[in-house]
This record gives sequence, C-alpha cells and structure tokens, in this order.
Amino acid sequence: MKTFLKYIAIWLIILITLSELTIRIFDLAAKTMPTQNIDGNYLLKPGKKGYWVRGGLGEVTNYYEINDQGYNSIIDYRELNPEDINIALIGDSYIEGFQTDVRNSIGRKLEKILGPGVRVHEYGRAGSNIVDFSIVYHKYIQPKVYDFTFILATDGDLKPKKPSNMGKGNNIHKKTINRQIYDKIHILRYLNINHGLGVSFKKLINQGPESIDRIHKEKVVEVTKEVFLNEINVEAIKALPKSIVFLHEGDKLSHFFMENFDFEFKKIIHHKLPKDHGFDGHWNKNGRYNCAKAMAEYIKENKTNL
Repeated sequence: MKTFLKYIAIWLIILITLSELTIRIFDLAAKTMPTQNIDGNYLLKPGKKGYWVRGGLGEVTNYYEINDQGYNSIIDYRELNPEDINIALIGDSYIEGFQTDVRNSIGRKLEKILGPGVRVHEYGRAGSNIVDFSIVYHKYIQPKVYDFTFILATDGDLKPKKPSNMGKGNNIHKKTINRQIYDKIHILRYLNINHGLGVSFKKLINQGPESIDRIHKEKVVEVTKEVFLNEINVEAIKALPKSIVFLHEGDKLSHFFMENFDFEFKKIIHHKLPKDHGFDGHWNKNGRYNCAKAMAEYIKENKTNL
C-alpha cells in the first residue's frame, strides 16, 4: 500500500510539473490584472501592457494597454480638441474591453465609422455599477466638454447602493506571500481564472447540493413597476443629466426604466454575429462593432455636421 501511494504521488508530481511547463511554454494562464489607487479610485495600473488570456487553450488572447488615467485605452484622456466631436463612453467590463484587442475597441471602431475629427474616451471598469457611473460622470466627464456621453447599462447595474471601484482605491493592499506565490504559479491561475475553479468551488460550498432543489421550487415572480422602481438606486440615477444616452441590449434594460426616466435611449442591434466568444458572454469584435454602430447612428441623427 505504501509503495502504491508513493507511486501515485510521484506520478502526480510529474503530471503537475509537466502541466506547469506546458502552460508556461504556450502562455495559456490568465493573469491577474495590475491595479492601482488613482485619485482614491480602484483602477488599472497606468503604463501596463500585455496580453489578456481566457479559455482552456487561450482561445481569447488580446493585447491591452493601460493609459495614464487607469483605463484600457491606447489614447490619453487629459485633453480634448474643441474642434473635434468628443464622445465619452461609460460602462463596466464590456467597455473595459479586454475581450478584444485594445486597438480595436468600441471607441476606435466608432472613430473609424464616423471618420476624422472624432475622439472617443472609454471609461470602462469591470464590476462598475450606476453609482460608479455617476461618480465617473461628475469626476471626469462633466469638467470637460463632451458632445455626447453614453452609458452602457443593464437592470443589474441600476440596483447597487455603493460603488464598486470609484472611491475604493484603499481596497488595494500590498500583496501577501500567498498572493505572490499564486501569481508565480501558472497552473494555479490557469485553473482558477481560465476554468473558474475557485468560483465553482465557492458556489458549491455556499449554496450546497440543496440549491438544485431550491432552484426547481422557486416560482417566477412578475416584476411590477413599483417593485422595479423600489429596487433601483433612484438617487444615483437622478444625479445624472438628462443628456446622457443609455445604450442597452433589448430586454437587459427594463422598459420601466425607460418609461420613467427622461434620458435618451439607444438599443444595440446585433447585426454582425456571433456577437461574443460563446464560453465568455462578453462581446467579441462583432459585438463591439454593433455597439459602435448604434452609437454612430444616434450621433448622426443628432449632429447636423456629420
């Protein structure tokens, strides 16, 4: 028995070592994105660049580049040319855009569609919600002169009462030894980030096997106007000017929101398909083009010199 266990242990060590080497050689492991406290906000580390990887075989591998403001963009946001048509785009991970090459982001596609004299600044940060959107607007958008400001939102973005990133710069702490080890061992990051092992394990522990029965027993409750309006963060929403244009994907943004607030709304129609990566629901280059196309249509309808 002891010999058998030793045999198994040796083979496990060999298997793990070979897996680590393979993942390193083919650069398959996803990396933890570097973050930094910028003006008290939990943003990305300026100057960092590299490749964002997802998928078991690195099916999604895209170049990223963080500008001085802490956003994934190849352009700087400090100055605007008043002679240009200046556009701000606010959102979460869909706007942050690691799922496509930063050089082919929504903003760059929109600039290409509209032609010369157009500049787009993308204020996208994963996990952001309506509170973050409102803070971003008042901190970065309002002090400048943008001709158009778009926000990509879903019903889920409208509910939180606290920001996820803005004002959360103190959440960035010095890396512990365990975290440093995790960053160095590729197979750990590969299993945790590429395959979501950590998330799946947490769900199993937190919800337990009985969650399956609970899901089957749950009844679908019809959401009324009163229930919807009571659940969303009306204060953060009303802090935004009526000139904001909310981008949305059909049923991902409730008609109750559109009927009860005096913003402009533009639906994204996904003419180019497939719009995402399949295993990752974030938009691929087609989805991002569809978003840019929707914005371009709105701008052309509301800008006489285009």
